Amino acid sequence: MTFEIVGKGVSNSVKLKPNMISIGKYGACFSNDATKLFSGYEYCEVYLDKENNRIAFKPSNNNITGFKISEDKGQSRKSVTGRWARTLISGRYVFASKNGLLIVNDCMKQEDEELQLLIDEAEIDD
Repeated sequence: MTFEIVGKGVSNSVKLKPNMISIGKYGACFSNDATKLFSGYEYCEVYLDKENNRIAFKPSNNNITGFKISEDKGQSRKSVTGRWARTLISGRYVFASKNGLLIVNDCMKQEDEELQLLIDEAEIDD
């Protein structure tokens, strides 16, 4: 294994490609292309589609239904956080833009079928 020195002021993080969203356990970070769609908006509405295994983000100025959009200091990227992120698989995803929504497919966590079988067996034994 070879080590490389990291210089001061040099970020070792991987930059997002223009058409990507990074999803983590606390929320989502949008690439610069996605950020442009949020220009002029302070909030983001989040829509989960469990049936089709996808999530959608919609720019909004509604503080009741929307999550506050945060802007990374010194960068033009924006992010949004919330408990909804716990239902998603962390990673970088390509998004599709349709009807004002940023749509990410195949990012929802699936229920553990093996765990469900154990639960069912325990109920039968009772």
